Amino acid sequence: VLLFGLLLIQPLAAAQNIAINEVPSMNDQWYNTLTKIKNDAPDSVTTSWWDFGHWFVAISERRVTFDGGDQGERIHWVGRTLQTDSEEEAIGILRMLNCVQETAPHTLDEFTGDGYGL
Repeated sequence: VLLFGLLLIQPLAAAQNIAINEVPSMNDQWYNTLTKIKNDAPDSVTTSWWDFGHWFVAISERRVTFDGGDQGERIHWVGRTLQTDSEEEAIGILRMLNCVQETAPHTLDEFTGDGYGL
């Protein structure tokens, strides 16, 4: 029991350090932007990286492509959208995601048989 207790000291100290020093990432700029989306973009679907999805839902009151609660294959497609140099490819992926979520990638997987939908 004593050895087990000693093994917990370092992880607990690290967790306490993170909790004390963590700086909230929400700030006035984010809040103002999210409020502008709420006021100026009615009935829109927002696509961003997953970790900001809950902000768009809570503050902008908008639907999102995905958030931290449910990612599925969408994480691949949003990542590809953010990294591509092709505006045409990005627009195509966004249309696919906002219209059918994961139905299109699953159909591509079945058609190509490669399991990647690429």
